[in-house]
Amino acid sequence: MKTFTIIWGLFIILSLDILAQQLPNNSFENWKLKTITTPDAYYSFFTQNLSGTKTITKVSDAFHGSSALKLETIELEKDTVQGMILIGSPGNQSINGGIPFSSTPDSISGYVKYNILPTDTAYFIVAFKKGGNFLSQAITIFTGTQTDYKRFCIPTGLEITNAPDSMVMLISSSRMDPPRKIGSTLTIDSISFLHSVEQLPNNSFENWSTLTGPEDPEGWGTAAGQYPTYNLPVLVTKTTDSHSGNFAVEVRSETGLVPPPFGSGIDGDTIVGQLQLNFINGFSSKNYPFAYRPDSLVGYVKGIVSDNPNNMNLIWVQFFRNGSSIGSCNYQMTNSLTNYSRFTTPVTYNSDSSPDSLQFIIFASNPSKYYPGNVFYVDDLSFIYNTTTKLNENTKHRINVFTNKESDRLNIFSEDKELNSIRIFDICGRNLQESSITKSHEIIDISHFVKGIYLYQIINMNGIIIQSDKFTKR
Repeated sequence: MKTFTIIWGLFIILSLDILAQQLPNNSFENWKLKTITTPDAYYSFFTQNLSGTKTITKVSDAFHGSSALKLETIELEKDTVQGMILIGSPGNQSINGGIPFSSTPDSISGYVKYNILPTDTAYFIVAFKKGGNFLSQAITIFTGTQTDYKRFCIPTGLEITNAPDSMVMLISSSRMDPPRKIGSTLTIDSISFLHSVEQLPNNSFENWSTLTGPEDPEGWGTAAGQYPTYNLPVLVTKTTDSHSGNFAVEVRSETGLVPPPFGSGIDGDTIVGQLQLNFINGFSSKNYPFAYRPDSLVGYVKGIVSDNPNNMNLIWVQFFRNGSSIGSCNYQMTNSLTNYSRFTTPVTYNSDSSPDSLQFIIFASNPSKYYPGNVFYVDDLSFIYNTTTKLNENTKHRINVFTNKESDRLNIFSEDKELNSIRIFDICGRNLQESSITKSHEIIDISHFVKGIYLYQIINMNGIIIQSDKFTKR
């Protein structure tokens, strides 16, 4: 019995140390279906993030009819994202596409109310095109606070003798470029062109649809999963052909059509599946907070690499400290594999510092030159640590975590004012609960946990794990 106790204690310590530094959802067992509710006829930009917080909502507080559109600027993974809708699609400092429009209204009006925070600005922009070139535009901005609906009216700048052939529109709750202010809101209704036979589609925002996108693994993201309104090709999918557990991830490259700004919009593009950790939206990502120095990356892979000497399936990892790269590793699968094979690749560091974040991307092709026909199955990714690696410095942060006598409350005492949250895992590594830490003595309810040993991580305001250990529920 004594031997068993020693071995079990060693297992707990090793499990704890490995758990504290592993990738989230590293075996791709957990997947999330993306759904968004969007006003018909409009492209909803940043309409829903990974956690479901909406920047665009249908509200019953309407000027006319039963519903109106509310845009809100939110915090998204420590970034600030404005509510925005378009007629057309976002391009490089412009709006592509649009809808056919050949009338020459002299002005455009609508009803708005808003709360735009100091130094922030909301925008309403309509532009008219002819032959692909901009003919005229109507712009108004909103600042300050307007608690009741107020009519706005702006001239279009069109001439009766020079009619457009198309139109684009943009409405935003904040500035186009940072800094934006979290909490700025704009509610709009009943937009109309004056002295025009043609009107905007769904101009009073009465008609809304719920769109369902593909599943993405939790904690990871793809452009197709982030943007159901774009109808992007789905090249990253859940598969039951796994190395262990129920699922793995399958990433592919194909030939097809990708609309701007992701592609040319011409059939025949090579489309590469790409899965990225902590992917925020279709245009940017955030590094994943990570505070340790692994020695190598291991995992299990198989799949197809189409015939070309420069082709490969690729896993690419880069470690950062204060925004500068301090290390990296990559795995290149250059030949097709019928069965799952274990790979291991060392991490090379150019600094003695520990990282504060990392980027992790899986490609179904050489990212420098795209090749179609690749299939990449990935499962059971993990980092390996040398036993001498220094994993944490609990005493530095003066954090004391323990259960009360009844073992139904977890007490957290700390002198560190920069704590953010605590994550609690079972011994198998499943994330059971995440709770905020807002004061020097925080009490977490664990009465719903069964008796046993649990692991925890303390996260600071920068998203970095600063302490990890175990506790017992008796």
